Amino acid sequence: MRIEHIDQILPLIKEKPEFLLIERDGYKVIDYGITKSDTFDHPGLLECRGLKFEESGHLLARPFQKFFNLGEKPELMPDQVNWSERHQVLEKLDGSMIHPARLEGKIVFMTRMGITEQATNAATFATEKLSISQWQLIEHLLEERITPVFEFTGPDNRVVIAYEEPQLTLLGARWNYSGNHLGWDELLTLSDRYQFPLVAEPIDPVKDWKRFVKDARELVGQEGYVVR
Repeated sequence: MRIEHIDQILPLIKEKPEFLLIERDGYKVIDYGITKSDTFDHPGLLECRGLKFEESGHLLARPFQKFFNLGEKPELMPDQVNWSERHQVLEKLDGSMIHPARLEGKIVFMTRMGITEQATNAATFATEKLSISQWQLIEHLLEERITPVFEFTGPDNRVVIAYEEPQLTLLGARWNYSGNHLGWDELLTLSDRYQFPLVAEPIDPVKDWKRFVKDARELVGQEGYVVR
């Protein structure tokens, strides 16, 4: 779904109490709180996972849309997934989703809910530790109206897994208006050009889904996988 203005989304959430419209200083956030069986019954509602708008209503940033656990919906039961479709199996990092945005001329960092404590910690890390070339990646993508999405991990941002050092890792990037994701080859090129850490592919694409599901459920000390 192409999104340019908040007026395209407000009618979709008008009768949906699960969704929140949060007004912050200089921007607005649309996110969901709880979910029901029919919460995401329109493609536009899948986008309401930390969608950001300027005070004027124009789209500011578009992080990842809502995606689901394997088996969470009938069409996502393991035997219903088309495993022959081209895909990557990526490491599921255990931290906070962070994305930058250019707000009133300045680059800020946000989580789904906006400029939160985790986002501020990530911004401090970025200011102190990112190289010039890594900042150039962020500036380049924002200039192109693309939202890069990172995972911020570290010893002070622990959810389940203990990381020894703080790190920002590139997970993906989306064109703001169209919502299209940059292809994996594009992400690899950007990661190499700007020397930015990219989420790892710990295993090969799935050929035996029964074995994959079994092994994933038996993981210890890992969050799991994201199938892209």
